[in-house]
Amino acid sequence: MPTIWSEQELEILKHVYPITQSRQELFKHLPNKRWTSIRHKAGELNLRKDTLGIWSLAELEVLKNNWTEKTKPELLALLSDKDWSSIRHKAFELKLRKHKLRVRYWHTYWGCPDIHLTDRQIGYFAGIIDGEGHIRISRSRQKGGDYYAPLIGITNTDKSLIDKCMNIFKSGRFHHKKRVSPKHKTAFVYVIASVKGVKQILTQIVDELTVKKKRAEIVLEFIKVKEAKTGYGVHPREVELYEEIRHLNEHLGNGNA
Repeated sequence: MPTIWSEQELEILKHVYPITQSRQELFKHLPNKRWTSIRHKAGELNLRKDTLGIWSLAELEVLKNNWTEKTKPELLALLSDKDWSSIRHKAFELKLRKHKLRVRYWHTYWGCPDIHLTDRQIGYFAGIIDGEGHIRISRSRQKGGDYYAPLIGITNTDKSLIDKCMNIFKSGRFHHKKRVSPKHKTAFVYVIASVKGVKQILTQIVDELTVKKKRAEIVLEFIKVKEAKTGYGVHPREVELYEEIRHLNEHLGNGNA
């Protein structure tokens, strides 16, 4: 004689069957049903086990404690049995939120394309940045706290030079520099503020720099600190390096030097 299922039992089955890990757990929710009956009814309703959707209490605690601060690769390492879509979906269900500054940082980091310079380009851009560029650490004040970021800029009145930089680096932005006098030519300022972009460029040209080599070394150390830290707070070493490069520029009497 077929087992009779109440509407309430069917709703329980639909809800718990895909996400339960064992028969014992199912029996806790449906104590009056046998395993053969449960399995048969699940088949009739086309219910399937969602292995990615099964979250243990321990895994949920890991997600809650690390979602805000950890990066995607770090979360995948901590929750090795989950794929990214499952992790992100569960975080959405739990109404977990990322810090806006951290989101912006990693978005600009991973969004930057790989930059591979030829030997000729390394020498060329080292000369351009030594003569027409600036390397620094910028600070912006926001509601979430101070945000520090590395920056490379090139200023020139030749738009074709700016176009060449954008074509090779495939990232960054440019704007017109306000003219001090109508007699002056329009200057263009090209800026790369992506951590990954700045890191790739400086790593390749640092040994060819002369005037700005010290700045490049400071910024590369800054990036190393930024990548290694956890959480959203500013690491004390970030502030120290910011002050170090700022005083270096001021000592030379030119913030863009």
